[in-house]
Amino acid sequence: MYPAIDIHAHFGDPACFPQQGLAKEFLRLPLPEFRSACARSHIAAACASPMEAIFPKNAAELLEANRRMAELSAREPLLYQWVVLNPLFPESYAQAEQMLESPKCVGIKLHPDGHGYALEQYGRQLFDFCAGRKALVEIHTGDSCSDPELLVPYANQNPGLRIIAAHVGYGGDGAAQIRAIQRSTQGNLYADISSARSLQNRLLEWAVEEVGAERLIFGTDTPIHHMGMMRARVDFSNLEEAQKKMILFENASRLTGIPVQEQ
Repeated sequence: MYPAIDIHAHFGDPACFPQQGLAKEFLRLPLPEFRSACARSHIAAACASPMEAIFPKNAAELLEANRRMAELSAREPLLYQWVVLNPLFPESYAQAEQMLESPKCVGIKLHPDGHGYALEQYGRQLFDFCAGRKALVEIHTGDSCSDPELLVPYANQNPGLRIIAAHVGYGGDGAAQIRAIQRSTQGNLYADISSARSLQNRLLEWAVEEVGAERLIFGTDTPIHHMGMMRARVDFSNLEEAQKKMILFENASRLTGIPVQEQ
């Protein structure tokens, strides 16, 4: 089995997540269980954003969540950090700039819907900031504030900017992330397959036919989704072996610099 890099994971306390009752409890994944799930799924590295920073109550909560994630990733070989940036909390810009210096920080995570802002209003300053620091960007897409096609102008106007549109298949008819890649002109817009919609019959194969395996990246959205289930979608797909390797670890390794040895 090939190794994998999970480009889209979460870790932490889901108390602020919108799920209720037992559904929220299912999102609690202690570190030993996280390690075990990665081992079973042959995930060599997981790029995680702190759950507390996705739906924070205030700036202090977001900054503290990023700080704890930085400390955890520094001592946990398996974990790499996405530092979460929220333009409604200006303090998060300085924190992100500092944390990007760490070798365990792979880039910046944006979540317009969780944070409640419109890309039309804040996109320019966000992507100018990321481009200026040559930061890899992962952004939630598929909801009302995060139409993937809104990313196209920023990607086209900043050739050095690299953007990963999260959740292939999520939102609308399931094709928005792929359409956005097709409309981009600089080869710098990618998509991760962390949506449960990627389990749909032929969706992954169709996406590869449309934009090529080199633009798609493996992600699980754990603990929202089961790691092994998301991994199996690639392993048991109709894709060629070379395409599977690109999606599972080669593309992510190239973008993040995380070293992975094929077993």
